[in-house]
Amino acid sequence: MLDVCSSMVRERDWPNALSCHVNSSAAYTWDTTTKALGAHVLRVQDDSIITAVAISACGSFGFLGTARGAVEKFNLQSGHRRAATAADDAHSGSVRGLATEALAQLLFSAGHDGELRVWRARDLAAEWTLSLEAPVTLLRHQRDTVLLAAACDDLQVRVVDAVTRVLVRRFNGHRNTISDLAWTPDARWLVSCSLDGTMRIVDLPSAQLIGWYSFAFAPTSVAVSPGGEYFATTHADVRAVCVWANRHVFSSVHFGAGSEKPMPLPMPAAGSGGSLVEASAETGEEDEEEDEEEEEGGEEAEGQDDAPAEAPLLPIGPGDEQVHALLFTLSTLPAAHSKQILHLDAIKERNKVARPPKASEPAPFFLPTVAGVKRTFDAAAGAGGAAGAAANAAGAANAVDVVDDVQASMQPRSRFRTSLHAEHSMLARLLLEAEGGDEGKTTDASAILAHVQTLSPPALDLELRSLSAVAEGLRLMLCFFAAQLRSRRDVELTQACLALFIKIHADALVAMADELRAPLEAVHAAHANGWSDLQRVMHSACELTRT
Repeated sequence: MLDVCSSMVRERDWPNALSCHVNSSAAYTWDTTTKALGAHVLRVQDDSIITAVAISACGSFGFLGTARGAVEKFNLQSGHRRAATAADDAHSGSVRGLATEALAQLLFSAGHDGELRVWRARDLAAEWTLSLEAPVTLLRHQRDTVLLAAACDDLQVRVVDAVTRVLVRRFNGHRNTISDLAWTPDARWLVSCSLDGTMRIVDLPSAQLIGWYSFAFAPTSVAVSPGGEYFATTHADVRAVCVWANRHVFSSVHFGAGSEKPMPLPMPAAGSGGSLVEASAETGEEDEEEDEEEEEGGEEAEGQDDAPAEAPLLPIGPGDEQVHALLFTLSTLPAAHSKQILHLDAIKERNKVARPPKASEPAPFFLPTVAGVKRTFDAAAGAGGAAGAAANAAGAANAVDVVDDVQASMQPRSRFRTSLHAEHSMLARLLLEAEGGDEGKTTDASAILAHVQTLSPPALDLELRSLSAVAEGLRLMLCFFAAQLRSRRDVELTQACLALFIKIHADALVAMADELRAPLEAVHAAHANGWSDLQRVMHSACELTRT
């Protein structure tokens, strides 16, 4: 495959991807929604080999560049030809790159003749031409800006301003063919990879090299995520797509002068702790051994049953034990559940009734009228009757309240009797049952965790508030949090419950700091250890733009 492009604008309406291939005079359309080949196969008028493709920003038109230097425009919905460049304006060599702008007004093309040509996208009329002084290998354009980047055969990357029509930057440093270029979303960084096994990152405003990296396998293409936080690369003799994290996005990084030699980056391996080099070597040896066994086994294997598949490296699905001591496991609850626990106060405030429902005034059974020939209702008498009825209802209610108060006062007020008949909440009973002999530990937290998972956010709030009425309730709950943080299971649920617990009992925890010092320190130590391990893993993974 020589070139491929796609557009997400009209992906559900018609094929939205184009590809051209080596020594092929046809460009194929693809549908990324159905993941199938499109109905139209695009061919130019003279059946010459197609060397570059591009799709307009609106997603309706495709552009094909040929080995003879011509450019043609096609409608992707119907597959019909719409325009073509004039023979006098075409490139003198093959078209190496095509790019369209965001407004779909201009089309950029670069060719083997070392010229950058700009066309009017509507009818492919020539606008202007700029010499790049060297044959162009590929062309990349960031649609949100006016900058064009061209990789040339002299191993230099040239950046052109499409508005001023001036060459604004020139970067060198690669020692072999430049295989791909990529812009970051803000067009401040330009990433280039080469067959010399290196990748270079340059800052456009300062024209400084801020990253230079080497790989065990030569990179063949590079892409940047829409947010700029991840880079993706493909490599020669490697079937995997490697994803790298941009450390600049996740932490503060100071960029100094470029280093004198590239920084080696180990190739990641999927599902194992080794490098991709070791994994590929082991895979090759295993494939050879399997081929030999198949040749030797031949007829004997026909009568045998299929062997069961090997177990994966990591168990899939929930289990009673943690997969690995350094891993953090999320709960099976929806993500909105933890968010509701964290923002329960805001949800209650939002759902609070602004004005209580007002009861309608009681109407009198007989409507009073004014004496006279014409029937007229007496509004004053009606209001007085309604007020009298309301007064009577209020008096009856007060009388009922007085009776209730008298009956309640007649009951014996015994603190001992009250404590006997008071019932603990389910969470408090489970904490008391799971209390162990060692300080800061619980014998069994699975039952407590299972109960917490079944509670709704308001019910969990009520359960946590009821712990203040239980002796040792706060200490036992802190012990549960410490054990749960050390197990590193249901991380987001544990963190949300801990935040809600601290918010509810903040004053009590401060007042009982001396009594609760041991469980508080246990919670703090477990939380700090978990976060330090997670931060170490994140920093080791985000090493793309290290100083």
